[in-house]
Amino acid sequence: MPPPSAWTDLVDEVGAAGDSTVLVSNEDFGRAHDYQAGRIVRELGQGRPHVLMVARRYDRLLPSYWQELVKGGEQMAYHEWLRVVLQPTGGPRHRRIWLPQSTPSVVERWAGHAGLDNVTVIVADEARNRMAPDAFEQLLGLPTGLLDLSAEHSNRSLTLPEAELVRRINHVFADEGWSGELYHQVVQNGVVLRMRRAAPAPTDARVPGIPAWAVERIAELNRQRVEGLQALGVRVIGDLDLLDRVEVDEGTDPEPSTISLDAAAQAVEGAIRMALRRERKTARQHAKALRRAARGRGVESRPFTVRVRGRLARLRDR
Repeated sequence: MPPPSAWTDLVDEVGAAGDSTVLVSNEDFGRAHDYQAGRIVRELGQGRPHVLMVARRYDRLLPSYWQELVKGGEQMAYHEWLRVVLQPTGGPRHRRIWLPQSTPSVVERWAGHAGLDNVTVIVADEARNRMAPDAFEQLLGLPTGLLDLSAEHSNRSLTLPEAELVRRINHVFADEGWSGELYHQVVQNGVVLRMRRAAPAPTDARVPGIPAWAVERIAELNRQRVEGLQALGVRVIGDLDLLDRVEVDEGTDPEPSTISLDAAAQAVEGAIRMALRRERKTARQHAKALRRAARGRGVESRPFTVRVRGRLARLRDR
């Protein structure tokens, strides 16, 4: 969580841009409540805001959303989680997804502060991966093709076996009561990051789509969203009909029990690398503390310093 001063610095930076166009993008803006949206528009909009949001098909969004949550500690299996979030009302899991993904409500929140004429919705088209970047370039007056979509910069999703491995690690963390800091360092920055940097195993299945039992509810949500956007009259780039589709996926086991050896090795490697990094950091902190204590007692600390340096060197060699 960034300190409050980070927001002040951002506001100052945007203000210093003067008449230039500034793009501030953060997916958490979609979770902003009314007061927060008003503050963002007021302090970043500089009197001329424009709010741009992307709407994605729910049958594509939900599987992707689940695996993103798994990377953040989610313990529910995919179908179990899907049953929870597709209920008409619910607890934190339900609110976490629908606060930013109920597009008409999001439009109303932001339009109440920026004005409906200053809100644009881009409909994501899975068949045209350049649609959203092209729309951003056009709205910002940028050269066509400037935004890079090359594979090396992509945010690869986890495959289903990879996501299941992480989900089961999440259960271990919860059962053992290990800290969120340890999870962030070892799992998110170690296990997950290492797997995402590698190519997925060709035999690994993707996270499954929408099962047959959920199709009717997804179709209902689709209709509500499309009709809501049409009633608002908000500017839309793309085809709203794309949001009124749902495909069934019944061919994938939602809880696989095996994972490729390469993926498992990558996960272990990532965890070990981060564990070694933590150990080196702890050794450095311990060395500094002992040196300070030695100086306070007037004790010559050079032999200890030599020993600590030797330990750090051994850690680097691992």
